[in-house]
Amino acid sequence: MIAIDPDPLPGKRATRAQISLQWSRTAGRVYSGLPEAPARTTLNALVKRVINQTLKQAPFKLLPPEEVENATFAVEVSLVDDAEMLELNSGYRGKNKPTDVLSFSQLEGDAMPFGGEELLLGDIIISIDTAVRQARELHHSLAHEIAFLTAHGTLHLCGYDHDTSARRRVMFKLQDEIVQQLEIE
Repeated sequence: MIAIDPDPLPGKRATRAQISLQWSRTAGRVYSGLPEAPARTTLNALVKRVINQTLKQAPFKLLPPEEVENATFAVEVSLVDDAEMLELNSGYRGKNKPTDVLSFSQLEGDAMPFGGEELLLGDIIISIDTAVRQARELHHSLAHEIAFLTAHGTLHLCGYDHDTSARRRVMFKLQDEIVQQLEIE
């Protein structure tokens, strides 16, 4: 079982934790990331495992298969508090409340040139405050909630959405399968 400190952002000013990583389709794994602070090692390892599993399992909807085959993708994950998430959710989605996870794909919109070099897939932002609350409400571990939110955000970066009931079924089934395969309690 993976256990995460329920307050991975201790201290009043340390309201953001950043995890940068690269994923290689050829290697089929996360191959690097920023140096990890000892207090966040378990959290970083969990996020890397979830992104790795999601990118291995989820077909990309935003790129043709031949562009994905030998690609290396970069993903930025930020853990923020509810105050910062409220700002982001209000500014980008017009919703005046914090949410659990936001994803900002770098592949959506106008076609981007892709020359086989590392490509920024996008950013995933998770509110740790909301994740802690949801884990308690749903009676599962914080590790499970972070895994679920990371898988959800990564699927959005791959082109999945839940704006219709059909698309919701596909996306939620896939994210549930990914989290189950990781065997996180």
